Amino acid sequence: MQAKVGKKRLLGLKIGRIKWTIAQKAHIQCADILVTENDLKHIQRRHNKELDKLNISAVDYIKLVVDNYDEIREKRDNAIMLVKINDVPPHDTCVLELTFDTKTKVWIIRTAEPREKINKHRLLWAKKRR
Repeated sequence: MQAKVGKKRLLGLKIGRIKWTIAQKAHIQCADILVTENDLKHIQRRHNKELDKLNISAVDYIKLVVDNYDEIREKRDNAIMLVKINDVPPHDTCVLELTFDTKTKVWIIRTAEPREKINKHRLLWAKKRR
C-alpha cells in the first residue's frame, strides 16, 4: 500500500479526506486521510471482537467512519477524533483517532477509540442533524 503525498511517499492506504469547508469550521488542516499497514493491523487485532459483532472488516469500519462522520473532536498532541453516531446497537458510536503528519501533510488513522471517552474531548465540528 503506497500513497503519493506531494513529492514524498508514505506507506499507507488513502481512505478519504477532511474537506476544506469542514476543516475551516473545525480549525484543522484540510488533507487526505491515510491508514498505515501497521495501524490497520493494530485496529484489526485490538478491536477484533467489536468488528466481529458488527460483522465488518477493519477497512470497512474505517471507511464507514471516514465517509460518514458526524463530529470532529479535539485530542492532545495534534490529534483529532472522527465520530460516527449510529442509530442502532450494538455500537451506537464509532470513533477513530487521527494525527496530523506535518512532514507529509496528511491525517493518519492511529486507532479506534472507546465511545465512553468521546465526551471528554472538546467538540470542534458537528454535522447538522435533520
